[in-house]
Amino acid sequence: MRYCLGPPDSYGPIWAALAFMPFGLFFDFMDGKVARWRKKSSLMGQELDSLADLISFGVSPAACAFALGLRSAIDSLLLSFFVLCGLTRLARFNVTVSALPKDATGKSKYFEGTPIPTSLAIVAGMAWCVSQGSVNGGEHGVLGGTWGQGIMEVHPIVGIFVGWGCAMSTECNIILGDLAKPLRNLFRYPHSSNFGLDRSIPQVATSPPRGLGVDLEAVLLEGQAHKVVMANMRFAVGIRRLVPFLGYHHVLMILIAIAIVLLSLLLAGCSSSSPQIPNIFLISLYYKSYAPTFDPAQVDPGVTTAIANIVGQAQLEVRVGYFGICINPDGGAFLCSNNASSLAGQVSVDQDPLNLIWVASTFKDSIVFPYLIIVAIVLAFITFLLLATFPGWHEETDERGSERDVKPFPSRPVSQVALALIFIASVFVLVSVLWQHTASVAASTIAQDLGNGSVKSGVGTTAMILGWFGFALLIIVTIGLLVMILSISLLDRLTDD
Repeated sequence: MRYCLGPPDSYGPIWAALAFMPFGLFFDFMDGKVARWRKKSSLMGQELDSLADLISFGVSPAACAFALGLRSAIDSLLLSFFVLCGLTRLARFNVTVSALPKDATGKSKYFEGTPIPTSLAIVAGMAWCVSQGSVNGGEHGVLGGTWGQGIMEVHPIVGIFVGWGCAMSTECNIILGDLAKPLRNLFRYPHSSNFGLDRSIPQVATSPPRGLGVDLEAVLLEGQAHKVVMANMRFAVGIRRLVPFLGYHHVLMILIAIAIVLLSLLLAGCSSSSPQIPNIFLISLYYKSYAPTFDPAQVDPGVTTAIANIVGQAQLEVRVGYFGICINPDGGAFLCSNNASSLAGQVSVDQDPLNLIWVASTFKDSIVFPYLIIVAIVLAFITFLLLATFPGWHEETDERGSERDVKPFPSRPVSQVALALIFIASVFVLVSVLWQHTASVAASTIAQDLGNGSVKSGVGTTAMILGWFGFALLIIVTIGLLVMILSISLLDRLTDD
């Protein structure tokens, strides 16, 4: 918090705060290690451990994010949600830890939700942002820019905290139950009966028996080849053991997460001067002298000469995004803002003689409509949360002591609600992207024709790719959910028959 009181470019306090957080992981590890070594524990120690984890890996990252620029009302609400998710995860662990199966060392075999110390990955990301100046008051501003104004202002990068919080509070058995065990199986020998091969490696004698012409080099090569074959088979079997623990709904969740990221980047285009953000734009207008186009339909072809004289040596470029405008007055770095008046105040008449900033602002205010995509992102995120409630695939030990895979079906009503939400989100994205693509092409063509010989324009390829790829991923998820629901219905009918 001391960083908030000092100048924005004085990063000493924030570096100290970020550097101390990994020590929390070390002491958290040693706490459990010492307790298991001494074979002593208490309820008070358990609660203090959870409190320390909440402060080190929940409150501290949220406080640093607030200090670095996520200070709007919505940002604060979502950061509080992240902390509460960490609290929920720790509370659930304390309640259920006695009932969870343990290994020989006393550690739980699996966890429900990602452990809260994994938030150190976010801390590492914040450290990178500080090093790049992508923070409030820094050279590039907060990474990802800003959406909305006033009470509706929000920084899209806060979505990382929301997603991390949801991962912590999910009820899926992960880390040790769904991932660690299959990863250990990657290095486990397959049973010899599976392949009809002997698991043993040929033993090579140091000297051949007398009277027998044994080629030691050939035997050694045979043993090495056998090792290579068995290693490849172990890897293949390990992959087959790992893949089944990646549930069908997990794949759909990954696709939804990617779609949300792509659409968020699309909305963040031209909202800040952060690296690559100005390159995500819907339409670009810039002064450039070129041979004008003449047509018999032109009443006054000579107007191109008058326009060229007005433009002179201007080289300003204007780019329009969903929530901002970026200008490049002299070929240097882009200046981005959601306030066109403030941008216009930073250039001279000679730099923008045809008022391209005003034209871009009119296009953004009258044509650009980002709210369908925002609603689609919200619906996709709700679908993501619904999929996170699906039961996880895991292993159970039966009465004979052998392990078997358990793959329970998800709730049909929840699946149908998720299908409806993701379908609506797909439609919203389709309408928005199609409208923006068509409008951008039309506006680009008209602007270039009006500035015939002096003004060039173009449509942002990156923005269109992000939009259409996001739509394609949502459609794939929609089809995947539909197939899952139909498959469950078919299996129910077969079971009833």
